[in-house]
Amino acid sequence: MSAEILLCNNAEYDKIKYGHMNPADAAAYLRSSNITVRSFSETLKAMYPKEDMPTRLTELFASVEPEMSPDALARKIRNWLSGRNQPQNREDIFRIAFALELTENELDHLLGLCTDYGIQYRDGRELTLAWCLRKGFDYFFADGLYRSLPVYDDMDGGNGLPAAVTHEIYDAFKYVENEDEFIQQYNKRLGSFGRLHVRSFRYFEKYYNNLVKPDSEIDIDERKYSVDTLMDKYLKLGIVYSRDRTKYSVIQKIVKKNWPNATSLKNIKNRVKDVPRKLLLLLYIVTENNIPYPEAYSEDNITGHWETVSAILADCGMAPLDPRNAFDWLMLYILSAEPEEAMSDKLETVIKELYGDIET
Repeated sequence: MSAEILLCNNAEYDKIKYGHMNPADAAAYLRSSNITVRSFSETLKAMYPKEDMPTRLTELFASVEPEMSPDALARKIRNWLSGRNQPQNREDIFRIAFALELTENELDHLLGLCTDYGIQYRDGRELTLAWCLRKGFDYFFADGLYRSLPVYDDMDGGNGLPAAVTHEIYDAFKYVENEDEFIQQYNKRLGSFGRLHVRSFRYFEKYYNNLVKPDSEIDIDERKYSVDTLMDKYLKLGIVYSRDRTKYSVIQKIVKKNWPNATSLKNIKNRVKDVPRKLLLLLYIVTENNIPYPEAYSEDNITGHWETVSAILADCGMAPLDPRNAFDWLMLYILSAEPEEAMSDKLETVIKELYGDIET
């Protein structure tokens, strides 16, 4: 990480910790766009500063997407490198890593920056691509190796598997040296592979169950919130929905992007979709983290909410909180609440201030 990026991070941390901002001040700061947002292009150029980056990307993507016109491909890569947008498809990020011969850690960082998760080692394809990148094989070898491997089922989304299964798979392949060893280990672990993340779903279940069965004078089994009620009561938090997207500022779009709704909650609960990072953070806020600490951490070495959230995100393979991301900046501000403050109330106040100019 460059000294300039570190200085920007430190400035934002100091603003949150020592700026003595009330919710209106925090909303005004977000609206002012003074946060220097970290872009994909900035990060990629720091990893690979050579001038031949466009050429290397074009060569690989032209080979794997021959149906795409040269003009469309050039525009796609130009938009990435100019900061106009960033890749949303995880496979594209793997291809970028192979084209530029990035490290496995750099690939993991890019995935976390552009999507909710780093490398999913429980996903057979991502495991294969990551191992091949680590060993210096090219993308086409990695793709061919994966296509030669047995197909696996993931019908239950990982239900019944231990929460540590992804860590166990990573450890099992950490010291695999050659293709034969890889295939042997792959076949051995076939029953553990799947697309969805197990550990983050365990956190989701604990938070969700705390909310869906509220404290009540009546028998708790007689009163359960529906998903729609839970969404309206706890997770809407004053967010404003408008059909006219042009009304939103850049910061308002970033904060609102992929905000959970009742449909997404049902899909996650039924293991159709993965648990988004934004939802996990919001659940932490609205439950005041009313669950045990992550397995790898004890209460003794966690001194506050910032450290606890960092531990949970790392535990789930998610990107750490970044003060140069508007939503993460907001989360860090909320996590700095005084003990007597309800974090969910503070968040709802900031959101209402931030979206006060939007008409529904």
